Amino acid sequence: MTPIDDELRAALQGRASALTPSPDPLAGIERRAQRIRRTRIGAAVAASALAVSAIAVAVPVLQDATSSGPDVPPFATAPASPTPAAASPFALNPLDPWMYRGADLDLLGPGTLKTIETDLGVNYGAASVELTPLFGQVWEPSGKFELFFLADVEMRDGVSQYFWGISETPNDAGPEFLLVEQLDEPAMALAAALPGDEGGRLLAVADPGVGGINYSPDGTPEAVSAMQELFPGVATVFIGAGSATDLLSVVDPSGQEIHRSAVPAVIASEQPSGEPVSVLDP
Repeated sequence: MTPIDDELRAALQGRASALTPSPDPLAGIERRAQRIRRTRIGAAVAASALAVSAIAVAVPVLQDATSSGPDVPPFATAPASPTPAAASPFALNPLDPWMYRGADLDLLGPGTLKTIETDLGVNYGAASVELTPLFGQVWEPSGKFELFFLADVEMRDGVSQYFWGISETPNDAGPEFLLVEQLDEPAMALAAALPGDEGGRLLAVADPGVGGINYSPDGTPEAVSAMQELFPGVATVFIGAGSATDLLSVVDPSGQEIHRSAVPAVIASEQPSGEPVSVLDP
């Protein structure tokens, strides 16, 4: 050996003698092996969890795609409630009636309005009547006051209903009721064919905000014409003998038709005593 080899061996021997030998060299190897196993187990558990989640998502989709049975919702749901049709702002609301239009009610004479209300109840066997005037005019050929009214009538059995009608005053025997009918809901127009000098005259009362009231003889679209406006929402037209096919229509301010109905038959000029045109006859 050369002197250099001797020096290198001596240096390595000195370095080795300076290090403290491990008391158990196998223990370190075992600890490292355990750490490797724990790492591998954790990775396997995580992979299993991901696989289970994927299966949970995929199974319902697969069932939807392959199942031929009925669909069963996960929970019961209440059916959607139908949306009620909006009430027309032009319909007559008995709780908030149309404003009165027409001749001064003082022309009826003192106490006449109360007499009309009382006689209506007496004539038709009602327990009580609350009357609301809607339109009034003095018919010049006769000089009598024609009054369109709304009546809240409570019958003797306790049932309350709304009616509308037309009274005529003065008369020797008291107010004469030309017409009394149950109020339709929604009531878009109150119309009556009243007797005139040379034939029937159609008189219609509607909400004061409507665009107009039209008349169509025989229901012919080409013959539709606007009735003569007496007051906002009140119109009249001569109809002669009238026809079962005559039509009445109401339009809103834009000209859109909001109501159409048959024109009623002309009321006879003379009603037999105690037999008014009415649905309240006892």
